[in-house]
Amino acid sequence: MSRDVTPTAIAVRVVALCLMVLCARRSDAELAFSANRGQAQEIYSIDERVGEPSVRNLTNHFANDYMPDWSPDGRQIAFTSDRDDSPGDIFVMDSDGASQRNLTRHPARDLDPSWAPDGKHIAFASWRNVRPDIFVVDIDGGGLRALTEHPHIDWEPSWSPDGRWIAFTSWKAGADIHLISPDGDVITRLTDHPEEDSQASWSSDGRYIAFTSRRDGLPKIYVMESDGTRLRRLADEPGWDLDPTWSPDGSTVAFASLRGVGSSHLMTVDIDTRETTRVTMWADKWGPGEDRHPAWLPTSLGVDVSVDHRALMWGWLKRLGAL
Repeated sequence: MSRDVTPTAIAVRVVALCLMVLCARRSDAELAFSANRGQAQEIYSIDERVGEPSVRNLTNHFANDYMPDWSPDGRQIAFTSDRDDSPGDIFVMDSDGASQRNLTRHPARDLDPSWAPDGKHIAFASWRNVRPDIFVVDIDGGGLRALTEHPHIDWEPSWSPDGRWIAFTSWKAGADIHLISPDGDVITRLTDHPEEDSQASWSSDGRYIAFTSRRDGLPKIYVMESDGTRLRRLADEPGWDLDPTWSPDGSTVAFASLRGVGSSHLMTVDIDTRETTRVTMWADKWGPGEDRHPAWLPTSLGVDVSVDHRALMWGWLKRLGAL
């Protein structure tokens, strides 16, 4: 039997939609990162607007888990782990930490995972050929192939948003940022400086690359256009700045900032104003700790459908007679 929709019921439903929006979480505020806050490194997530109260441990394992990278749809996280008596393998888990599985399982060290924008492949660095090279593997663990086989170090891959390039660090006469096509046929050098350039990270529109450079002494965060031109330094905080990662809207770069021996925390810097904001506070409150390798959740909006929020909305709507 149909029920007449009264103006009051319509108003209640509109307010309910507003409540859902209020209960939404902006995923462009969510970061995954690795941290040593106990006996081993773990993968955590944090809402950069809330800070420490929002931190969640995602891996909860006695081994070292580090270098997280979100899948393009935000449903999975790839990371490096030395569990299973390995020097390092690439693992994949659900975004809540469930269903952790070993993707590469090899006696050589694998690290630096980076998802392809189609979500079907992961690039990573591996010591299978004695020195690190860039490899690509399908997300089911098959289709393994080497992209580089050079007599020097190639690592830190970062897939471009359009899937056409993988940026990586190559140590020939020093460390510089290079691009390689996913088939390995084309390699382009982007930086050429006597000091170390490393840790490339693409903006979501593919126009810019953030990276770490020692060209001014200590490691600092720089940004350049994707063709290697128009370099500029972002943050001038004292100490070492590492591990840049772009926010989904391209307005901010998060990074790890090292202060003192054995301590580091996460910060963000505004691309236009260069204003910096502290995100994690563990070292200040609980002693030395290492917060590293931030990775921003790539999608723009997610709705928090936790039990607490569903119960809140259900009870509120029943009181108003909408259900």
